[in-house]
Amino acid sequence: MLKFKFQRKITVIILVFCLIIILSYYLGLSRLTTRYITIFTNPIIATANYTAAALSDFLAVYLARADLSKKNDDLNQKLIELAKKNVALETLRQENEWLKKELKLPEKCKVVVQGFGNVGSYAALIWNKAGHDIVGLSDSKNGIYNEKGFDIEKLMKYKKDTGSLSGFSNAKEITNKELLETECDLLIPAAFENQITGTNAEKIKAKAILELANGPIAPEADEILFKKGIPVVPDILANSGGVIVSYFEWVQNLKGEHWSEKEVFDKLQPMLEDSAKKIVEKAKESNTDLRRGAFILALERIEAKTQ
Repeated sequence: MLKFKFQRKITVIILVFCLIIILSYYLGLSRLTTRYITIFTNPIIATANYTAAALSDFLAVYLARADLSKKNDDLNQKLIELAKKNVALETLRQENEWLKKELKLPEKCKVVVQGFGNVGSYAALIWNKAGHDIVGLSDSKNGIYNEKGFDIEKLMKYKKDTGSLSGFSNAKEITNKELLETECDLLIPAAFENQITGTNAEKIKAKAILELANGPIAPEADEILFKKGIPVVPDILANSGGVIVSYFEWVQNLKGEHWSEKEVFDKLQPMLEDSAKKIVEKAKESNTDLRRGAFILALERIEAKTQ
């Protein structure tokens, strides 16, 4: 009851106030009208201004935080990509040593790399820094050859500046077909799938092949290369480092942990070495190539788990 009476009083006061304003307007009492309107509206205007300022400050802080959050996300993504690239480089370094031992490659190899993107360029850089001659390279536009080898760091800078390998000093321009068929110790397809097929497999003169692209050798070419005695390190092993480290990221997220780069490499290296040894052993035991050796090993593991 008291609440109702209070509400009624408020309503009456407001109605009287409105009536005064209307009468003042019609009677020409502009000063009175202005005065009452000012008395009534000033607190409202002040409140509105304060609210607007507060909202503006809140919005500015929110946008700043959102921008900072986006920058942090971008930075985290770049760090993840860098970590994966470092892992890929370490994987290649480890495979470099393994290849030399298992495939009986010479101390100083002549290497041909198809593809000069993130994978191919860094593969060439690693082998070059390890003391090997990168005699042939290609990007999406053309291939180049120099029997004495290229300075890969200079070539990477040249590619960045010009957007092409064409015109690099002391480089003979060749086609992609000629590049794949170049005589060398190691051929690294690091570009597209199905680059070595039943059509050109007989013409391959490399002593060994390291698959860094996904599926660069067609199934029919595998048989030809095996009969020719050209070992192929399959993509399932050669470029598996990135996939393994993605699994490591998942494990870290589940456990709420953060592993250092050294910890990642310490976990990665024995896995790669163990897998490589077992694949070689299985391929020899089954008298087949390394790819089929990897498949047989995988199927045996699945069978063991399902029994």
